[in-house]
Amino acid sequence: MPKNEPDWRDQLQPDRHIHLIGIGGMGMAGLAILLHERGLQISGCDTVANRQTAYLKARGIPVEFDHDVAHLEGCDLLIRSSAVSLDTDEVQEAIRQCIPVVQRGYVLAELVRDRICIGVAGSHGKTSTAAILSQLLQSGFAIGGEIGGGAGLARDGRWMVTELDESDGTLTQFEPDYTILTNVDDDHLDHHGSRAQLNHCFEQLIFQTKKTVFYDATDSRSVALCAAYEKCQPIKQDADAKLIPFPGAYNQQNAAAALMVADQFVSREMSQTRLRAVQPVRRRFESLYRNKGIQIITDYAHHPTEINALIEAARECEYKRVLAIFQPHRYSRTYALKAEFATVLEKLDRVILVPVYPASEPWIEGGDSSDILAICHKQGWDHIQEVEQLDCAWTEMENSLRSGDLLLLIGAGNIDYLRSKIK
Repeated sequence: MPKNEPDWRDQLQPDRHIHLIGIGGMGMAGLAILLHERGLQISGCDTVANRQTAYLKARGIPVEFDHDVAHLEGCDLLIRSSAVSLDTDEVQEAIRQCIPVVQRGYVLAELVRDRICIGVAGSHGKTSTAAILSQLLQSGFAIGGEIGGGAGLARDGRWMVTELDESDGTLTQFEPDYTILTNVDDDHLDHHGSRAQLNHCFEQLIFQTKKTVFYDATDSRSVALCAAYEKCQPIKQDADAKLIPFPGAYNQQNAAAALMVADQFVSREMSQTRLRAVQPVRRRFESLYRNKGIQIITDYAHHPTEINALIEAARECEYKRVLAIFQPHRYSRTYALKAEFATVLEKLDRVILVPVYPASEPWIEGGDSSDILAICHKQGWDHIQEVEQLDCAWTEMENSLRSGDLLLLIGAGNIDYLRSKIK
């Protein structure tokens, strides 16, 4: 961290002006709302307008769509997304002016320090699990998605359900009262450098949890990390988890974890009632269209484990064919997991691959969609093809849809743009 960051906590006062760079990201937008609700003067900037920036502007938070050092006028604290480099002009100018600069995760950890904090961590399922739990508790929340039914991006509260991010290691800044550890898988190794370092990140969170850690007893890495701690309890199979109104065994597992934590705060009868009415997270098995025997679902899945769970949930819907347009996310992830991506995509009846969404990463040789396709073709899986543009992929897939088809739009990039194509 830059040398001028140690005193940044002093700026979290109602009369201070805080600027967020990269405010259009889901986590950054949620943090802006929490700060705004606590009475701070908030502004932000990003390179493009999106759903989150529109939501913030409707809440009275000004957003600029460029990066300019002029944004720092009157600024007491600059918060940056982990996707924003320290070399960005605004960041460098803030350092020159001795304006504290800090990453999002550090600020969120500070904001929940005086709350009853329930942290949800893990490689997969943490956003959905946190969303379920926050609705069971009707609590404050800060998660990596938008809860349907008008709940929005974030909300302050005495109880805070908080999604903890391992991608940049900032989950180690939290000291939750309770933690849910959904699972541990090899992802974000570009940041951590090794599996051992990633494991250490999660273990530190377990150590820092004040009361109880609830973990998936079917996940060997979670079991190994929790083995030495009496505070850890396995997530139990729970018949009430079947009350969740979405398909997929993974959703029932998420619900079971949420129920175990909710039992610490509210009656089981209340949890049962609320679970039946739980709203999904936007882009988590979100249905966009259902007519004439065809359904279209969009999902944020971007890791082979997540895509496999998505396909299993889709097969439960009993359509004749399950099809997909898939946009890989990040060259580094595609490079590391291209064989796993190919294996899981083979389970679909037809797949159109589109180019990797780079998420600000530089290109890596061997990390393209074409590298996934090459593995598929080597195996003779000719139902998987590549198209160079999202629009072309949509046109080709739309023309082939027929009654009995379920189409999945899969990925964490800008593939959600295709919802605008659905008539």
